[in-house]
Amino acid sequence: MGETSENKPNIYKKHICAGIVAHVDAGKTTLAEAMLYRQGSIRSMGRVDRGDAFLDDYSGAL
Repeated sequence: MGETSENKPNIYKKHICAGIVAHVDAGKTTLAEAMLYRQGSIRSMGRVDRGDAFLDDYSGAL
């Protein structure tokens, strides 16, 4: 019996590239962090206002 899509080993992961565009302070970083957290790429969601967001780099800011 040949391999069908049901019994074929899943050796390839599907990659999705998404762009998030919005006005300043609209929640882009919060949305992106939530998506990465739900997908399992990051262990905890940070907050922009606390300065512990994974996607924000505050070194050298100000």
